[in-house]
Amino acid sequence: MNLSELRTALQERREDYSQSDAKLNRRINQAYLSICSRRRWGWLRRRHTQTTYSSFFHANTGNDSNTPSPNGIYVVGTENGKRTITISQYANTPLTAMGKLVRIDNDFYRVMNISATGEKWTLDRRLRCAQTIDSGATANHSIKILYTEVALPVGSLSVVETTLFRGGSTTYGTPLSMGAISPEGMSHLDLDVEGRPTRFATVRKEPIPAPRIAPTLVASTGSTLPLGKYTYWYTYVDKQTGAESAKGPSSSVTLSVSGVQHVTVGNDQARQDFDLRLYRSTVDSTAAYLLEDPTAPSISGFVDSITDDYLSIPGPNSSSTLFMQLYPVPDSEYEIQSLIQIEPIPLADDNDFPIFDSQFHGVILDGAEALMLDAADEQGRANQARQRYEMGIARMVQLDRLNMQQSVTFGGKREVRGSATWWYGALKT
Repeated sequence: MNLSELRTALQERREDYSQSDAKLNRRINQAYLSICSRRRWGWLRRRHTQTTYSSFFHANTGNDSNTPSPNGIYVVGTENGKRTITISQYANTPLTAMGKLVRIDNDFYRVMNISATGEKWTLDRRLRCAQTIDSGATANHSIKILYTEVALPVGSLSVVETTLFRGGSTTYGTPLSMGAISPEGMSHLDLDVEGRPTRFATVRKEPIPAPRIAPTLVASTGSTLPLGKYTYWYTYVDKQTGAESAKGPSSSVTLSVSGVQHVTVGNDQARQDFDLRLYRSTVDSTAAYLLEDPTAPSISGFVDSITDDYLSIPGPNSSSTLFMQLYPVPDSEYEIQSLIQIEPIPLADDNDFPIFDSQFHGVILDGAEALMLDAADEQGRANQARQRYEMGIARMVQLDRLNMQQSVTFGGKREVRGSATWWYGALKT
């Protein structure tokens, strides 16, 4: 049953059609999310693939002139002792330096913010570099940007298993194991050792800032979008880590005139150090779905003519905060495949379905009914509904424990002897 059908079934149970859709949705989602929070369910595991990036570095080879190659960046030598520093040659650097670990000469800093032009970086502490004087000039300082982290999807709770795949024409697709260590153990490892990552730690970080300016919308003539109200959002995306911000302020437009049937989206005031990801609601709805994933930090001039059937994944309800910190620092592009535990997304659209099997959708109704009876102070009937709710969850737990992918059935009186291997419950004879 989808959300609309769950509402109707709940009303029929109570024979009370005075409850608003919003209140019924809240009761249903309370019961649904309570089920999802009871254990690490198998149906809340997802496979996620990430790509690593090698560090960005070019040594400052200048002395008096301090002119690196076209791909080099450096800190102007007079910035020592300052927290906000001036960067030269920024036009040729990666856009996503914000939040990254950087090595300036032989010291490490975290970039807390960058200016609109990219030439001013704010560090987590004051720059402390040894001043080298050559013919009366202060030498500039080399910068290395370390891409040591990759973000897990919004809503990730933990990492169950991680495997690294090496690139190249002859070794691509070869799985290589990665060991999990604690964040405390990671803090004792060298910050600037490069190579193939062999260990990782899951860490929580501050999310990247959400957009603060809503997209601008212009209704245009066309022939594809049905008439109705559409709402648009966008998020910031870190290219190197894959981290995504929460949605920014929304803008809405109503197509009510025949012949005005697509929307042009734009925003020239967005930050230029992140990519943008555009979301849109279905017609006359408030739930956000992925519409466009531009490769450049701009959505100006994007023409929306995509009908509801072709909208993609739901939009995020929060920012990326869970990251995998890698060791050593990747020296090339690698593919990391992880099995992750995710948190559920509330049912928002009438066509949204719970993510477990339909045979247990009635358990949601039992929980929602118990909540409604509690609110009406009908404790006796509420206890009966709650008992059915708990018994339904117990049946779900029993079924979830029957993980047939890790079980082998043998006939007769045979048995297997051997020692356990790293691969789950497998045996090595």
